[in-house]
Amino acid sequence: MKTLKTIIKHIPEIILLSMIALYWINTSFMNPIAFLFFAVIIVKLFVRNTVVDFISAGIFIFASLFILMAVLSEYNEFVIKNDSSQSLLLFGLLIFGLIMISAVGMGIKTIKESSKS
Repeated sequence: MKTLKTIIKHIPEIILLSMIALYWINTSFMNPIAFLFFAVIIVKLFVRNTVVDFISAGIFIFASLFILMAVLSEYNEFVIKNDSSQSLLLFGLLIFGLIMISAVGMGIKTIKESSKS
């Protein structure tokens, strides 16, 4: 029961780690952006500090907003809105939503943990 609570507590980090792993696999192994995001999550998991938690949540919120702008920019380049453009928009918004929800969840979890102290 305790391990299930631990897993549920770390769901935002698990989602972000899986998204980073998928990104890393699809680009290349020596991708510095993926390595940076992976390092941010690892540092956050091992250094239990409120400042580190807020900084990591802020980094991922900024990254998700950047992804949203990139997806919308790429979608606007399509002259004819066909299935390809719709799937780009849908998949991009799905990735944006997952990262944003996870980052906000990490921030809320940090606020709850810091208010207990």
